[in-house]
Amino acid sequence: MEKIRLFRVRDIGDTIKDAFALLKEQAAPLWKNIFLIVLPAYLLIAVGLVVTMKDLLLLAQEMQGGNPEDARDSLDSLKDMIISPVFWIGIITVMVVSLLVQAFMNSTTFNFIDAYHKDEEAAKNPETLRSISIGDMGWYIGYSLLIGLIFMVIFMVPLGGAVAMESIAFTLLISIGLLVFIFVLLPTLILFFPVAFIEKTGFRETWDRARFLTKGEWGATFGLTIIVGLLGGIASSVVSNILGLVGTVFGEFGKLLFTQVGQLGMSSLIGVISGTCYALHYGSLRAKKEGASDGFLGEQLIEEIGKQEEDDNTTQTW
Repeated sequence: MEKIRLFRVRDIGDTIKDAFALLKEQAAPLWKNIFLIVLPAYLLIAVGLVVTMKDLLLLAQEMQGGNPEDARDSLDSLKDMIISPVFWIGIITVMVVSLLVQAFMNSTTFNFIDAYHKDEEAAKNPETLRSISIGDMGWYIGYSLLIGLIFMVIFMVPLGGAVAMESIAFTLLISIGLLVFIFVLLPTLILFFPVAFIEKTGFRETWDRARFLTKGEWGATFGLTIIVGLLGGIASSVVSNILGLVGTVFGEFGKLLFTQVGQLGMSSLIGVISGTCYALHYGSLRAKKEGASDGFLGEQLIEEIGKQEEDDNTTQTW
């Protein structure tokens, strides 16, 4: 199969098509790491979630089923569970492990795209790709926590004040916050990590770079995000529901466990697909705005061959 170019102007359809083609035909080292590390880790997380949050998950199901009596009984037991230190230890452990797995998954995906574009060994060797990705997990986690802290300051602090005010003010603030997020921050966030991994820049430089590339490209970026999100949500819902039905053979616990396995397993696959789409979208915006091209390596090789032929001819003449 012909190599998928990173720097090529694409519409949304081409981006998704190229992402699937790349992952289907040329991403074996990436998938080996996902199946050997990410999926087993998500299986353990699913077990941890069901063990520590069984009552909470049951409550969510009962609320969806519209049975207030059952929901009230579960709510009473939930109050007892929340004051238990075992519950919070389990929740914190699941959150930490989930963050580590998410960091590895995204680091592996974007490092593969970068290595694949540059024709480096990491794009062909799973062990090399794994080593590079583990090394990049630290700053991925740091960037994620920093972005989370910024959002807490920007959105949660004002919202805390609005809660104490009239409901109209609260609703207005929520609406403004959502509009700011969708129209101003979301496109930058979508491209933040592709820029960070491929261009290897610091936090401020990465943010400014992602904002520059997405300026005037809100429609394409937001449209790609919506389509990928919808496709991923539908696939995750179908798989988790099917597995949940299978799990009913083992009782309520089995249903919860199988459902969580389906949701988390699909989230890893969807994460790889969406990350690849966003990386190709980054390449498309660079090609469109800056004229970036994958052809420079080929041009350099042609020049070197030409120089070598000239040297050979000169040697033969003498």
